[in-house]
Amino acid sequence: LVGFISQGVRSIDNIVGNILMFARQMAPALVSLNPRELLDDVLQYARFHMEQKDIALERRDEADGARCLGDVELLKQVFLNLLLNATQAMNEGGILKLETAATPQAVVFVVEDNGSGIAPETLGRIFDPFYTTKRRGTGLGLTICHNIVQAHQGAIEVESEVGVGTRFTVRIPRA
Repeated sequence: LVGFISQGVRSIDNIVGNILMFARQMAPALVSLNPRELLDDVLQYARFHMEQKDIALERRDEADGARCLGDVELLKQVFLNLLLNATQAMNEGGILKLETAATPQAVVFVVEDNGSGIAPETLGRIFDPFYTTKRRGTGLGLTICHNIVQAHQGAIEVESEVGVGTRFTVRIPRA
């Protein structure tokens, strides 16, 4: 019973935290970031979930030392959400691709899974507040990601095919 109550409190805390993050005006504390180090930190949190489902990580870093301008904690939240969503969408033994590259204007991050994909009728709504296809979701995770990326003057895009997988591309301005 104590474990059940504890899990319920954590769930409520997560929901309230998401609602507060959604409602709050974001003013990122921008610093020059190394994209590789940022993703290394995020992977520390996501690895447990990946290991639980025996998900392989394919990583490619082609940013060539480019740095982006961002708020460390906010961007960690974006990439952790994307990684956990990808992990949840995949079956055992899936493959998660994590890539970085640089353009003259931005550092480009790609999170790609070979999971179930997103139905076309759902794809256009994934950034809408409170829209979810998950049984226990709040529908705020991707909305918050979208808001964080926009607060950084960046962009987030998604491509998906049912039965093939999903690819999120995030562009954050260079430092």
